[in-house]
Amino acid sequence: MKKKVLFWAAGLLLLLIVISLVLLPGIVRRYAIKHSKELVGRQIELKNLRINYFTSRILATGFTLFEANDKDAFISFDTLIIKLKPIRLFRDEFVMDRFYLSGLKAKVVQSDSTFNFDDLIAFYSAESDTIPSDTATSEPFKFHFSNIEFKNFNFDYENKTLQDTLTLNDISFFIPYIGWNQTEKSEAGLRFSLKDEGYFESSINVDPAGGDFDARITISGLHLNPFRDYAAQFANITGLQGVVNSQIDITGNIYEAEKSIISGKVEMLDFTMADTYNNGYDIK
Repeated sequence: MKKKVLFWAAGLLLLLIVISLVLLPGIVRRYAIKHSKELVGRQIELKNLRINYFTSRILATGFTLFEANDKDAFISFDTLIIKLKPIRLFRDEFVMDRFYLSGLKAKVVQSDSTFNFDDLIAFYSAESDTIPSDTATSEPFKFHFSNIEFKNFNFDYENKTLQDTLTLNDISFFIPYIGWNQTEKSEAGLRFSLKDEGYFESSINVDPAGGDFDARITISGLHLNPFRDYAAQFANITGLQGVVNSQIDITGNIYEAEKSIISGKVEMLDFTMADTYNNGYDIK
């Protein structure tokens, strides 16, 4: 009789645990939405949140972080997929096997010297930055991020003072691996496309033990015409054309960044600038 009672008690406990795990994502989603202003400083919306406990896969869809007016979207995305390896935390390693984000949209609005995210900066700045000191010696912590993919990222920058909007549409890029190991050399890289077949590419290698690093930043096929209105704030111009290519190398030490050495080349092709009198100035 006692064994039967224990069996039913264990079964009931297991059932409660399973039900709790099934309901947890929904509870977390509703709590985050209801208390979002307390948690992140603005109202959010999240249509769906799912967690696969067997594969450590997190799926979130239909996310929106609203503007301060609680109506317009500031940042939104369609789908976020994160896949982790939590068991590696016991080896002082944070491992993310996959990070996939699609349909990300962001809009930055500037009016004179104010931006539409100033309230978020104030929100996080107001939080206490007092961190309890911990003098205990800990093992070096390692980070491993693999298969990072952004798909169909759209970014708008609106300058109300100039009544101009700079738009970057359908940006997609893939980063195979970013690693940080406090005892071994770490590296990271990034590449994404610009308008008119141009691209931006960067890579960095860091030796955490000594702090030495080297980085390369490459810009190819950057057209100047979208920046005409911004240049006009400092010069009486009505036209700006040209293409910029550059490759910048930076070497130094992360503990003495001010001593870094910067070298490289910058070239400008088919440059044309016209002033308010429609006089053109060409550089070939």
